[in-house]
Amino acid sequence: MSPTHILGIRQSYNNTGLSIGQDSDHLLADFGPRVGLIFIAQAGIISALAVVYVLGCRLLEILRNARQFLNGQLKWSYVWIYFVNLLVADTFLAIGDIMNLRWVADGGVSEGSFCVCQAVFKQLGDTGVALSTLIITAHTFLVLFCNVRMPNTVYLPLSMVGLVWLIVGLAIGIGYTINDQYYTPTGYWCWINHRYFAAQYASEYAWMWLTALVNVVLYVPLYFRMRGNIKVDKWTVSWRWLESGRSSWDGLGCQGAAAAARNMLWYPVTYVICVLPISAVRFRSFYSHHVPYQATFACDVLLGLSGAINAALYTLTRPALRPHPQSTPRSHPRIYQGDPSSPTAAAMVSTASHDAQSPAIYLGSLGPGSVGSHKNAADEKGRRYSLRSLSWDASTSFARPDSFIPPSLK
Repeated sequence: MSPTHILGIRQSYNNTGLSIGQDSDHLLADFGPRVGLIFIAQAGIISALAVVYVLGCRLLEILRNARQFLNGQLKWSYVWIYFVNLLVADTFLAIGDIMNLRWVADGGVSEGSFCVCQAVFKQLGDTGVALSTLIITAHTFLVLFCNVRMPNTVYLPLSMVGLVWLIVGLAIGIGYTINDQYYTPTGYWCWINHRYFAAQYASEYAWMWLTALVNVVLYVPLYFRMRGNIKVDKWTVSWRWLESGRSSWDGLGCQGAAAAARNMLWYPVTYVICVLPISAVRFRSFYSHHVPYQATFACDVLLGLSGAINAALYTLTRPALRPHPQSTPRSHPRIYQGDPSSPTAAAMVSTASHDAQSPAIYLGSLGPGSVGSHKNAADEKGRRYSLRSLSWDASTSFARPDSFIPPSLK
């Protein structure tokens, strides 16, 4: 069957010359492709275990603090809801990768209900991860760059999560209902039939590449905002040069605050790193260039590890998930002496709110627009905020003092 031209892209049915619906047993007859599928399945297993670990730790924490959740002392944060949604999508992607073990055992990919299930899981995972990452990136940018204060309600983040799965569900349901042989073997696994290239692009590739593009576009200004070069005052954005080798991350009085601020920027970076290689491989495939299966498998292993990477990143940026020895002595309170309207002020308190071993003390000025030295602020009213005086801000997942809200966030 001859190649077709769709949207100006030369597209063949797949790199191996198989026709639609043809069995692909001979692709897995060699030892190399089987090993590649095993590596992809192992990546899925690693991601699944990592996700279970993170969700399990958080579930135990919720159970331990059930009373505080019930009486309203603790609230669900936006970022936590979005991140749970991301982990659910990573789980779907991991299941789709683990299902490759069936094809290794059978020695080939064949049509059937199992094939359809794998294709659905892969689409749920790929598109769900993309949309979930897009929401986290947009939320982080609005809060840390624009100083937007989100409504203190869980209905908004839950609505965004519902929108994600509505988009994914409609793409899967409509495509599978109106198209014949929508999910078929596509080489080494099952996915959307190559006959429906437009559906492949609209229901998955477009979201993956849009998310990667948005991450790159928003990452650059957000980085300089957190560094201190960009200053945002309501609708005014200005640039300021800093001394060589210094940034607003320096001199905060707490390295944890700087780390918390920088770590927020790793989420978009890791997604781009995971998506770019597989995007390059698939672009070459669209233009009928030969792509070695080794390159395809290597990129899919990296994409399959996205769940483990997200889980590890969340564990590293949320100290409460890391196990602490019971005998660890309580460290000295950490003091923040910087500008309370800066994003790093929220990051400082966020770090403390997740680490009961080391409560934060905020020494910033309480008056709007008057930021004095830490000594004057301490002498002004003697107000110091420990972990007990912090309340969860559902809009950012940061904890802030009850009696102090930075003017830029009001």
